[in-house]
Amino acid sequence: MLPAVLLAVIINAPRFFESNVDYIPDGEGDFRTVLKVTRLRLHPTYMKVSNWGRALLIRIIPFLLIAGLSLYLFIATRRMAIGSDKVQHRRTDSDVLGCIYYVRVRTLIN
Repeated sequence: MLPAVLLAVIINAPRFFESNVDYIPDGEGDFRTVLKVTRLRLHPTYMKVSNWGRALLIRIIPFLLIAGLSLYLFIATRRMAIGSDKVQHRRTDSDVLGCIYYVRVRTLIN
């Protein structure tokens, strides 16, 4: 769990420098809180790197890992089912698992 927390902190650390909180006196002795965007957040290079980096780390890589590993499990399960069908000449639990993994991969792709 510690590596996941550290990775989350590292990925989100720059976001703490994207804005500032300012307190403006309103004339009655109270302060009004204003959230201001920093120059870092408005920099075009930072915006591109931040958006593409987050998309890659949070969306694309996890999707490819899940789809690839599910496809690997499906293929391995089908191979086991084919091998057991030659010996037993009947459907096995691995056929059912293979179908489940196939549906899972198709769901992820669509």
